[in-house]
Amino acid sequence: MLTAIGLDVDWVIPRAPFDESRKRLTEAAGLVRQAIKETRELCASLRTGARDGEGLIEAIHAYAMEFAKRTGLALDFRNELPERLNLAQELSRNVYRIAQEALSNIARHAAAKHIEITFARTEQGFAMIVTDDGRGFDPPSVSDPHEVGLVGMRERALLIGANLGIQSQVGNGTSIHLQVPTSG
Repeated sequence: MLTAIGLDVDWVIPRAPFDESRKRLTEAAGLVRQAIKETRELCASLRTGARDGEGLIEAIHAYAMEFAKRTGLALDFRNELPERLNLAQELSRNVYRIAQEALSNIARHAAAKHIEITFARTEQGFAMIVTDDGRGFDPPSVSDPHEVGLVGMRERALLIGANLGIQSQVGNGTSIHLQVPTSG
């Protein structure tokens, strides 16, 4: 659909009667091209690495590095786990999506300057902790069932038998703790 819109706008540009109209249509064509590019990048990120448990850490690290580059945020990435984990596909996919959503929420709401992602061993499996130094919020006040980001992270955690904790305080950033049980 975006391509069709872009083609139509490109067709209209030389036929526009006024310079100002042509200028605005040219800007609109540029926005359509940018939307197509970003949609392709989003689709590629949805197909990314963490499909089979192999490379989950690398996939999240690569995504976080690209995120930090795109947003200008400083990133610390710490991993105490083996680079290759033997995890079920569904578990890996959901951990990856939770990481994506946590970073997306930081970009949209936190006004942070620094993020930290840590993978650590636990008695039952491993933990992924995503922390930012942003504005924080009052977690109990976010009760809107249409707040897709937090609800989606909680639902994904439930699907894989993980525990998701959110610690935040207005003015003191946010920390997302995902405790993931594994069999090995």
